[in-house]
Amino acid sequence: MSITALPAAPSTSDPTNFAVKADALLAALPAFVNETNATAVAMNLNATTDTSASSVAIGTGVKSFTVSTGKSYQPGMWLVIADTAAPSTNQMYGTVTSYDTATGALVMNIVSVRGSGTKTAWVLSQSAPGGAAVGVNADVVQLDALTGGVGGGSLSSRNKIIGHFDENQRGSTSAADDVYDADRWYVLTESGSVTTAKITDPESGAPWARRLTQPDAAPKPFGYAQIIESKNIRAYRSVAMNFFMRVKPSFAGNVRYAILEWTGTADAVTSDVVLNWASASFTPGGFFIATVNVIKTGTVAPGAATYGEFSDFGVMGSALNNAILVVWTESAQAQNATLELNRPQFEPGVVHTPHEWRPNEMELCQRYLPFWSALGGQSFGGAGLSYASTAAEFTLPYQVQPRVIPTSIQATPNRFAALTGIGGLSVASTVTLNGSASTLQGLSLILGGTSGLTAGDGSLLYATGGAATIQGLGCEL
Repeated sequence: MSITALPAAPSTSDPTNFAVKADALLAALPAFVNETNATAVAMNLNATTDTSASSVAIGTGVKSFTVSTGKSYQPGMWLVIADTAAPSTNQMYGTVTSYDTATGALVMNIVSVRGSGTKTAWVLSQSAPGGAAVGVNADVVQLDALTGGVGGGSLSSRNKIIGHFDENQRGSTSAADDVYDADRWYVLTESGSVTTAKITDPESGAPWARRLTQPDAAPKPFGYAQIIESKNIRAYRSVAMNFFMRVKPSFAGNVRYAILEWTGTADAVTSDVVLNWASASFTPGGFFIATVNVIKTGTVAPGAATYGEFSDFGVMGSALNNAILVVWTESAQAQNATLELNRPQFEPGVVHTPHEWRPNEMELCQRYLPFWSALGGQSFGGAGLSYASTAAEFTLPYQVQPRVIPTSIQATPNRFAALTGIGGLSVASTVTLNGSASTLQGLSLILGGTSGLTAGDGSLLYATGGAATIQGLGCEL
């Protein structure tokens, strides 16, 4: 649709012809409005909206359609392709790879789908960037918000990674291969251990980072990983997910990342996902163990002592139960080499959005590592009962309901005492978990080696001789 040019506008500098030019301009306006509106319709709808009778199976990857000629499809443009018979049930989202305006041959890269089956009647229309991440996925995020929460529900937020390197309840400064370090993150390394540290204000926009240091004389690769709990990721089956992180290596080499998928028993993940550190084949049975699916892997090379970032996406499989996110040094690094990480984010969609900082991050972490602390002379808040002069049992309520009942504890030695009937403190020599009495509502502890208690008397659990902590172990993935 072409638009007829308007006649010259009237001007006060030409009073003789002002009326004539004004009449001509006003007379041309109705046709101009009609032509402009028609062009707008063609630009906003007709040029990017169409139908197709191609027989195509719903799924991700390369898909070919025959559509009308003369359309405005451009490489990289986002389209939603819906089943004419059930457009809200069967949909594919993706970007245009190529379009032949003369023949109508359209090639798409589909990154997210809804529904299944082979269809022969389609409606095509332009989509917001990210496709399902802005449409279908948004519904899933809203579902999380309705059903989720800290106390055992799904993670009701965009970022599925928990633990942004400020949280370190273990107080960890070093970890061996496949051992947890800062909250929700564990170390992967070819041998030995990796030294770790929290970095404050590493760069603008990042309040915290985690620095990994290679401490051994022999060169070795090393990295960091996190497993996403099933209830926080399973709703994103067949959905595009973006993995983002800022990274700063001390060396001039590649930092590699991967999005992995676990389809075995939910939350029974084999966490040590590296099979062969020497392999250059980043596939199941190559670099990775055979029981994971590799959704996406890639590299970034910021340069030595320079921050860079990766932002990449992959479409999760239809049998997804857990996701595993990994970042590591692609090659073996010399002693004292470091890798600094900040702002990790894993979210629905193909593009990275501004980082999500949550005020309740520590509460989210305590689902996987229940934690109690008290200063010397203060009560832990756990009520108990003395059942002998030398022993008492206490139940500590959780601050956040754990994922599972802890199977063991780690407690500060010689820092616990039971309140006696006359108001004194009886210091305990041992504190142990009473697993048979522990529940998802409270942790049962037995203090032994006390003296001066009266069987049957109520008591309180105190810290003595300085600050004391208790960690409930066995709740991590």
